[in-house]
Amino acid sequence: MTDADAPNTSAMLVPMDGGGGPISFQWNPHKIKRSKKIKWNQLRVAGREQPILQYGCGEAQVYSIEFHISRYNRGASHVKSTVDQIFQLTKPTVGAVVKRPPRVQFIMGSHIRLTCYVQSIDVEFNNLAHPTSLLPYLAKVQMVLEEAK
Repeated sequence: MTDADAPNTSAMLVPMDGGGGPISFQWNPHKIKRSKKIKWNQLRVAGREQPILQYGCGEAQVYSIEFHISRYNRGASHVKSTVDQIFQLTKPTVGAVVKRPPRVQFIMGSHIRLTCYVQSIDVEFNNLAHPTSLLPYLAKVQMVLEEAK
């Protein structure tokens, strides 16, 4: 099966903790930025001109994505309610003893399936607003997701 034969799949966020349904993007992200910081510790040895570098610890991989939510496409009735559902992903999961950020499954097509935490959300509303309800027609969402290991 080639990429051309693959089924047309969407990107989505699926909350794994706390409830709520999947949030599918109306337009798949056109670019995804993936980054990882690595810390190298220097071991200084007497008589040596340069330090020896040792792997200290790596940080989690971070994914930055941007997508749109629109009333014009795929029948999203209210942009605001979808944005509110996305912001629910930032509220801590409270259990008997544990308070931690909710885990989210990020799925894009058949090649990206990650369990992660939402690190930041930035929403810009456009095409304001419906003449009677004053609800926005379009929202541009930028998210930063940190991979959970």
